[in-house]
Amino acid sequence: MRRTSLSILVLVACLSGCSKHATDTTEPPPPPVPGLVATQPPARSPSALYDSDIWGQFDRPLDARTVTTQNVYLKLDAQRIPITVSYDAVTQRVSLKPTIVLELQRTYTAEFSTAIKGSDGTPIESGVFFQFTTNSLRRPVYDFPLQGALEGPVTTLCWGGTQGPTNNLFYELYVSPDSAAVEARTAPMLLRHVFTRFVPAVSWPMGTTLYWSVTAENLTTHERLAGAVRSFRTVDAATPLDSVTIAARDHGSKSVTSSVQFCNNQEFRSGGAFNGALHWDVGRIPAEARLQSVSMRLNIFTGDTSTVEGTQPSLWMAQNDWTACLMNAPGPPFTENTGFLASATTQDSKSAVFSTDRLAGLLEALMRGRGLLYGTIVRANHAVAFHSTFSGETGSRPSAVVRFYRVPPAHSP
Repeated sequence: MRRTSLSILVLVACLSGCSKHATDTTEPPPPPVPGLVATQPPARSPSALYDSDIWGQFDRPLDARTVTTQNVYLKLDAQRIPITVSYDAVTQRVSLKPTIVLELQRTYTAEFSTAIKGSDGTPIESGVFFQFTTNSLRRPVYDFPLQGALEGPVTTLCWGGTQGPTNNLFYELYVSPDSAAVEARTAPMLLRHVFTRFVPAVSWPMGTTLYWSVTAENLTTHERLAGAVRSFRTVDAATPLDSVTIAARDHGSKSVTSSVQFCNNQEFRSGGAFNGALHWDVGRIPAEARLQSVSMRLNIFTGDTSTVEGTQPSLWMAQNDWTACLMNAPGPPFTENTGFLASATTQDSKSAVFSTDRLAGLLEALMRGRGLLYGTIVRANHAVAFHSTFSGETGSRPSAVVRFYRVPPAHSP
């Protein structure tokens, strides 16, 4: 009995000693490492908008002093992209803002260095990053008219900056006095094409605020992006009208079957094997003009037995620019397939007169430097010679009477 009690006391003492030793050597656990818990775009996104926000959200507060461009990177193929970096302590998000436009259909990496620390000084783990791939299409960028601008009834709408047509990119244009219909795309679609401008075939209503928007589509990827809604106003119908007569600036003509350039001759030829075109001296139209109509005249050259009725000349937009004495046939300049401007009406059998809203719109766009537009190509049923810009009969040279509204200088850009 006494021996048993002594054994128990020894065992208790031993256990007490072990417990104390364990307590003396156990260290507190290390503080938790800040972790990345959410991203925008979502990690591994296959089609993130090229201009979308980019951020990484952490699960605990960070030391804002360590969140800098030296510690946060955006990379493309291991090359750093210039960015600005900011930290929002409320959401615990690190935002990356590129200072250049991201490329399309490329994979970018957002990376966070271990130099970034939590508010308690604990650095994040190594290898913290996320990746995303950009989409295949850019949002439409509007060029003209400027938002809220005062315009005329044939103003041309332009978008896309200096970018010309691209075969796999199509644009849909919606215009209406009803902004909600444009936003919903229930307004009439006036264009679906590769071109980045619209020269109206029918004049816009006068004294009206019109809303317009463009939807872009990549035919290869089938991605679509709707642009914002913009507006412009048209001048009131009571605005006084004025007029000016302009001439062609130069002419060019070339046959498929000959090397002769009809650029300094008294006549230029079109129709048949000939490609004939004219640049117009739109510099004579006042800067504040908003065109109402144009009456353009071409006269068949003296001695040519052709008639307007027989040749049925027509005017078309040129698809590209040209130098008068370096023309070719059938081009350049080539005829734009959707670029019909006007058919001739007959003043007499030798004088062809052209007058449509779209022709007026073209001259205004040329005058105002809008829309990658150039000049007019003359087509006919068979070869015909017209008086040129060098004709000795000055009254028979190509000319146009331009009627226009004047707007105040503050509205004339």
